[in-house]
Amino acid sequence: MKRILILTVVILMGLTLAACGQREDIPGVGPEGAADAANPDKVENGLVTGSMDEPASYEINKEEKVLFDEAVQAYTIAEITPIAYLGSQIVAGTNHCFMCRFLDSIPDAKETYAFISVYEDLNGKAVLRDVRDSHIETNINGQAGGWELPETPDLSEDLRGACTKALEAAGRNDCTPLCCLSQQVVSGMNYCIFCKTAPAGPEEKTGYVLAYLYQDLQGNAEITDLIDFQIDQ
Repeated sequence: MKRILILTVVILMGLTLAACGQREDIPGVGPEGAADAANPDKVENGLVTGSMDEPASYEINKEEKVLFDEAVQAYTIAEITPIAYLGSQIVAGTNHCFMCRFLDSIPDAKETYAFISVYEDLNGKAVLRDVRDSHIETNINGQAGGWELPETPDLSEDLRGACTKALEAAGRNDCTPLCCLSQQVVSGMNYCIFCKTAPAGPEEKTGYVLAYLYQDLQGNAEITDLIDFQIDQ
């Protein structure tokens, strides 16, 4: 049975995303000058600086990891582990967006997916722009038979095709699979696939979906769960 959970998540992030002008007042986030530089609303030399570029690979490379580590080093109220690189944006510098595992320091906290925005200035200095917890549990536990990270978040052509076909069968032709966040070995495989949805109209915003996909040993696939959430701009 499918359950649909609509969440509003205010972040600056990936692919076709526009910049977000809000920031949480939390340790390690800032400074305000970086927030201003990271949110232009203009065209420079013919380039729309508010657009985000989809990465060639969602796998985090060494340079992106260095930027991320520098930006979050002062953020001590949660454990944050980046698992996918979602996109970049040319501003007065560069905005970067990461999908992360987020574990709050409060007692009995559950690990969730969070969106982390990092601003890199023109000198290469990185600061944490924004932390947005999706409140969607990762269920990654490192145990045999449990959910685990894939070798790469990039989708193989076979997995992308299977997910697209299963989404269409579930009536979600609007969803485009982007990357794999986690997987589970069962009698077959379970996958958690991060997807985007096309806006329904000119006034609508791009939506985002976690699609839980089951693929049996014969390669047949079906959607077992969908979690929809929306990015507020």
